[in-house]
Amino acid sequence: MPHLLGERSPRWNPSVRASFVGLARSHGRQHLTRAVLEGVAFNLGICIDAFRSSGARIDSVDAVGGGAKSDVWLQVLADVWGLPVRRRSIVDEANSLGAAVLGAVGLGSVPSVDAARSLSVVEAEFVPDAGRTAAYRVAAERFEQAYASLEPWYGGTR
Repeated sequence: MPHLLGERSPRWNPSVRASFVGLARSHGRQHLTRAVLEGVAFNLGICIDAFRSSGARIDSVDAVGGGAKSDVWLQVLADVWGLPVRRRSIVDEANSLGAAVLGAVGLGSVPSVDAARSLSVVEAEFVPDAGRTAAYRVAAERFEQAYASLEPWYGGTR
């Protein structure tokens, strides 16, 4: 459960906290690291599902920021979400670029935020593996059950 700072969208519960569920003596650092990546991916998947239930069509996700430098991370995201995940050419400066594009749109210098697409290119694409995606769907159900079971312990409600 990746909730170090509580949970925000779409659950909005600042009281829930992070935890590892199902640890055994045989688990090592690599298992815990992978569990953190998967927990964050499951949680972001809940956000993707919320967008889809609002009518958004999501065929792929473009990754930016420091995490986008990790091939392992992007493959986990692709496998958990069952969507292609693409690394853009502008990774570290993406937030600043986004702010600049929004400012340019606000000033009327650029017609829309779509201009941001032309400022970087796709450098790599991570395609989901069907077998891993199927296994992650089962794990995502356990993730949901764990969240529902632990949430009352920390306080707050869904």
